[in-house]
Amino acid sequence: ATALERKYREQYHCLLNLKPQCAAIKRFRVMLAEYKQGLIDPKDQARALLRIASSLEEFADFEDLKTAVGGVQNLYLYSQIGGFRSGAEKESTIFSNTVGHNPLVNADGVVDQVENIIGVQDGEFSMKWLRDNL
Repeated sequence: ATALERKYREQYHCLLNLKPQCAAIKRFRVMLAEYKQGLIDPKDQARALLRIASSLEEFADFEDLKTAVGGVQNLYLYSQIGGFRSGAEKESTIFSNTVGHNPLVNADGVVDQVENIIGVQDGEFSMKWLRDNL
């Protein structure tokens, strides 16, 4: 067992594995062992890493998650809430603070960045509403 597993098995008192966090710790151990066996197919590697990360987030705190990925330089996290608010004419998006550094500048492309800056949707920007009616 890793030090991380031991820490959280103690914290959650996982002698009988009755808590959901204890089951996540067990899944983490199994998936990590599978990954370390040397998966060849990149799809299998990606699936295993996703399962490892998913189980890790079920039991570890954020500081340990950052440590597990090698620090904040290997992490980019943000959230947003989008939709229509009562009384608003157009969609509005609320962005959270970010953690880490986004290595992909203009990852969505220049057009998407312009749409975000001026606050319009894709269909509005390309005038899809007008072209559909013609």
